[in-house]
Amino acid sequence: MGQDRRLQLLDDSAQELHGAIWSVDNPDLAEIEEVDGRAVLHAKGVGTVRVGAAQGAEMRVREIKIWSALRPMPIGTSFWGLHPIGREIGDIPAVPGDGPTIFSLEQTSDGRTYLRADEEDGIQAWTWLLPANTHDVELVCGD
Repeated sequence: MGQDRRLQLLDDSAQELHGAIWSVDNPDLAEIEEVDGRAVLHAKGVGTVRVGAAQGAEMRVREIKIWSALRPMPIGTSFWGLHPIGREIGDIPAVPGDGPTIFSLEQTSDGRTYLRADEEDGIQAWTWLLPANTHDVELVCGD
């Protein structure tokens, strides 16, 4: 409660999709507003809402738990998450400043490897498909 969360719709290759129609299943607990061209979830009550994003004939849905502002979240609870592209190879924090806060490396079963950069609130800043298939890659530094 008390913290709005930006939302992002990604396809299976982690490319951002624009123009989705966003919805929540319980408007008593949350609503979605557009702020600076991005959907933002505004919590109004404690509980779990199902957030949907429809684009064309496709609909993606995620459950989001809204915690009380009066009690701390349980230890180990994630503030945000991204749908994986493939097997996670590793994460590394970025140097603090303006821009991404964490980089992650993921690999699909067919050998495609993606580098992702995520912002502090979980919004994916960018993703890059490495130009060649490889089976032995490693993150060694964040910047």
